[in-house]
Amino acid sequence: MMKLCTANFAERMVRFGPKRRQMTRTIVASVTRTPENTKGQVSVWVKRAPTETETETERPRYEHPLPESFKLAMRDVFGDPTLLDKLVDDKDSTVVDVCLDLGRYPVVNFAEGPPLALHMAQKVTSEHLKRVMQCLVSSGHTNRYGLPGTMHRVSAITGFGGDEVMGLTWRIARVQDDPMVLLPGALKGLLATGQNCLIFGSPASGKTTILRAATQYVADYVPRQTIVIDNGELGGYCGTQHPSLGIYARRLCIGPCKAQHEMMLEGIRNHSPETLVMDEIMSRDDAYAMESAAHRGVQLIATCHAKSLHDVLENPSLRSLVGGIQEAAMTDTAAKKKGSKFAKQRKHKPIFGVAYDATNKVVIDDVQR
Repeated sequence: MMKLCTANFAERMVRFGPKRRQMTRTIVASVTRTPENTKGQVSVWVKRAPTETETETERPRYEHPLPESFKLAMRDVFGDPTLLDKLVDDKDSTVVDVCLDLGRYPVVNFAEGPPLALHMAQKVTSEHLKRVMQCLVSSGHTNRYGLPGTMHRVSAITGFGGDEVMGLTWRIARVQDDPMVLLPGALKGLLATGQNCLIFGSPASGKTTILRAATQYVADYVPRQTIVIDNGELGGYCGTQHPSLGIYARRLCIGPCKAQHEMMLEGIRNHSPETLVMDEIMSRDDAYAMESAAHRGVQLIATCHAKSLHDVLENPSLRSLVGGIQEAAMTDTAAKKKGSKFAKQRKHKPIFGVAYDATNKVVIDDVQR
């Protein structure tokens, strides 16, 4: 019986025995038994996870190159061949998405400021939309598509019949060489302790980008065995997982016949994760599955749409994640001071003890408070 093991993490030696199970997860390269005078100790040589002090050249770098067919299709719409490069490749660009609607000029939406109609381009035709659609892969979900090998997302608007595409929204993904810089130090510390974290914010506030960075941090640097429930937003829309999720995180793709909450429970049953990651908690079923997972000893990191924590509390589908709301009767003395006989209070302890406001870039270290 193996009583004590020695794991070599580069220059640092870490010992662990039966009472210390939490070893930094690694890739085992070789296992050799030591001589008899070491009382049966086993040396496990491992490949360590990347550290935060490594240079950018040592980190995996990932980009979002556009497929050539898609470039040609969009340049045909824009008319100006250099306009596409200015919108997407320029790192100083604040473009959020590009909207193509049948019979109208393309419209560009920015992170700040009013939208811009490209009157120098052509009006969008059915042929333009068909050429763009031919470059996309379906995510298996209603009217949501992706560009192979990239994190770009394209959503379709269909006509009354449901078959003809009347418009497209191209959500542009940005290159991030070092996602760790996106995570505040306080949030890193809270994630490392295994607390559940809810990332909320308004649309286009960067929730999913922060979630990818948190996933890579927890999976590669803490590290914990991490499963990502993915509809294509986090790991891309093709079979190969995008490098932005890091080295060790694994993803379960939500198929067309599966619901998000079903995949979440399947991941817990089949793959024994220490951390479960999910983008966009939308329904009561998703919230119920999150509650179930939280009571199974799994760390949860997820996002939802809300401008503030108060909005989450007031959302009937999501309020249970942050403790819920119930009315409690007050004493006569307290009722006179408050002007009401009843007061709202938390129903139970929040599932997510930690939250991050992606809109205002604020870490909430105690949701219950």
